[in-house]
Amino acid sequence: MNVRHPFFIYVFSFILVVIAGFTKILEFESADLLLNTTFTISVISLIYVLIRLKKSRKKYTDLAN
Repeated sequence: MNVRHPFFIYVFSFILVVIAGFTKILEFESADLLLNTTFTISVISLIYVLIRLKKSRKKYTDLAN
């Protein structure tokens, strides 16, 4: 999986979590499943972004030295 801008995936999944939260407030039947799924996607993509950020920082600091 080669994603150039994983931050956008995180933002998109966060928006889905907000939408799922509103559907939960409006008491739709599939709101729990949507909320759990989108929250999981946003957490996984956030972890991926942070790992990738750490790797790129390390790469550039190694090049600077």
